[in-house]
Amino acid sequence: MAGHKLSYVKILKSILATRSISSRMHFFCESENLITYYAQNTGAEFPLLLNPEHPALRRVRLSHWHDPALEGSKRPVLAYFGEARAEKGFDYVPSIVEALLRNPDMAEFGFLIQTGSNSQNQTPDMARAKEQLTALKAAYPDRIRLFQSAETPEEFYFLMKHTVGVISPYRPTSYGKRGTGVTLEAIQMGLDVFCFEETDLYATFKRTGRAIGVRKGEEFADVVARFYANGVRSGETTAEAQSVSASPEQVCRRMLAACSAGAPTSAPVLWIGNDTFGEGCSAVYSSQKTALA
Repeated sequence: MAGHKLSYVKILKSILATRSISSRMHFFCESENLITYYAQNTGAEFPLLLNPEHPALRRVRLSHWHDPALEGSKRPVLAYFGEARAEKGFDYVPSIVEALLRNPDMAEFGFLIQTGSNSQNQTPDMARAKEQLTALKAAYPDRIRLFQSAETPEEFYFLMKHTVGVISPYRPTSYGKRGTGVTLEAIQMGLDVFCFEETDLYATFKRTGRAIGVRKGEEFADVVARFYANGVRSGETTAEAQSVSASPEQVCRRMLAACSAGAPTSAPVLWIGNDTFGEGCSAVYSSQKTALA
């Protein structure tokens, strides 16, 4: 329930005020700050319900195959995943990466940066950031790999599999009350995620021990370097990180349990998923619908 939040508040208030409807409808939020936001603005607290694991994510996580092109250097890799756009702080990435490249304590690390963006998000700031990354790639050809996008979910998750951490300088102004699928997937894959403390990323996932908070933009690279000062920790998912992983069947069972409380077992269930079909969402939703059936 992100996006046009004021409109959602009006809709939810209208539904909650109509007992005959509200008793038959159940809502969930995808992040902690959205739960707080809607509680403050509607008086109702909607429980947290994260997206299930993408059908390909578990297969890739358990796979023993490694891409020789990425595995060859044996470097630990830090990555930026997701579309290159301002709200995700992509324009911060060049300075963060450059500072880490110049830090002798990070000399063993490589970097994998996704640079693709659609025409609407190809602003002058994004173009400048890409030029800066291209220059860094020329200066450090053995330590930086740039890629536009992944062709399939499997390819995307295999790229994640070859990394140890994710640089996610998402702007608090955009992600203060907003979930993020890339962060969820990174934590499900057992990766460290570096993000600003004022974002919903940190509020939602700090309990997993995999979200590392950064207070200020100028401190970002230092936080990353200090975190890895004693080496890279195991990529095995902790119990806390596993708590955000659920199969489509498990997610559907939780939805059905909430919907069936006080209702006849034969009552039909109408599931409305408010999200876009893209970046793997369609495959997740297909698996959810299969589980519901």
